[in-house]
Amino acid sequence: MKNVMIILAITLGVSGSLVAQEYMKKIAESTCACIIDLEDKNETALGICIIEAAAPYEAEIQADMGIDMNKLDGDSGTKLGEAVGLQMVTVCPNELMALVGGDEMVEEAEEAGYGTYSSISGTVASVNKGQFYTITLGGKEFIWLDDFEGSLLLMVSVEDLKGAEVEISYREADFYDPSIEDFRTYNVITGFDVP
Repeated sequence: MKNVMIILAITLGVSGSLVAQEYMKKIAESTCACIIDLEDKNETALGICIIEAAAPYEAEIQADMGIDMNKLDGDSGTKLGEAVGLQMVTVCPNELMALVGGDEMVEEAEEAGYGTYSSISGTVASVNKGQFYTITLGGKEFIWLDDFEGSLLLMVSVEDLKGAEVEISYREADFYDPSIEDFRTYNVITGFDVP
């Protein structure tokens, strides 16, 4: 019985963490949409966008992070901003870095385990459709896992990309690969453009 309780506690902890990641990603997506639409982009505007995006998740933020959305002065506001900012790096890295001074944010994201960020330009050698699209460019493979700035453009043109000149922003991320029974580094697309 004791083992069942331990397994249940671990399972609930992991599932709670996954739910927290999911709502934090939604907050980041809403914040990114907000700052993209702003004409005057500054840190105050970013803060307002974060607060507006986080408001529907007030109870979850209070329970998971101990942040009272009604008292965001000082450390609480900073803690919320950092948590959302780290998620935003995976959703709209270009806007965020332009807004807050990119190098510091990239370093924080890398330290938090979100991978190393880079970009590459060149001619697409191949496009493979599997569980996810894989684009080969400059001898490297890039996988398309989630929504990002430029993903709409990629959606409508992915089948016709072979031989096209493109620019891809990406992050390196380690995922477990059961076929080799070890972690493998993947290049995950975070931005796409046709110059």
